[in-house]
Amino acid sequence: MMKKIPGYELVVIDDKNGKVCYLHNNFRYHFASSSSQKTIYRCAYYQSIYQCKVKLWKTRDGKVTVVGGEHHHDDAKNAREVAAMKIEMKKQACSTHDFPSRIIHEVERNHPIARRCISILASNSYIRRKRDEIGRPKEPATLEELANTLETNEEMKDVVKSNYRGIVHPEGENAGCALLFVHDDMLEEFNTAKIIEIDETMKAVPTTPEGTQIWIISV
Repeated sequence: MMKKIPGYELVVIDDKNGKVCYLHNNFRYHFASSSSQKTIYRCAYYQSIYQCKVKLWKTRDGKVTVVGGEHHHDDAKNAREVAAMKIEMKKQACSTHDFPSRIIHEVERNHPIARRCISILASNSYIRRKRDEIGRPKEPATLEELANTLETNEEMKDVVKSNYRGIVHPEGENAGCALLFVHDDMLEEFNTAKIIEIDETMKAVPTTPEGTQIWIISV
């Protein structure tokens, strides 16, 4: 949505993210400060890799002056690239279970211009908000939270299907727990197996949520 400010050479842009932008000669600005003499607007790319120093001064008589030199970025092209990158990140947020960092890495390779305009923090926010919107569960902080998610969230139940068998806690006051995963066919083999092998590793363990060991039981 755009609307002109009466008497001024500025256009107000609704960026749909709750932050108002001001358009002047095809470059976007954000409000910076205001005094009795003038209102100052700062280039929207001030905090990006461009660190653009261009500002607008709007005096009380309606005159708009550009200060700080020239823009060294193509705002219109950047905006298109940023929009395309956001769309791709949101699509992958819905279609994959990858960590946000992996999605960002994959998407940035296709949008070298936009990656200079969107911070890692902002990219993470887009992905997490989209997943919250579609009901994707948040990353569990503990194995107990992961177990609860696998048992109650319909999307995750569909991912693991019947392979997830539940969570086991040690007897007494001992701390810790284990999540059990096994296929029906493997259970049948266990019933008739004469030898069962157990392999443990402490190198390839999850970090979110934190784990200490993975036990692989085979026949």
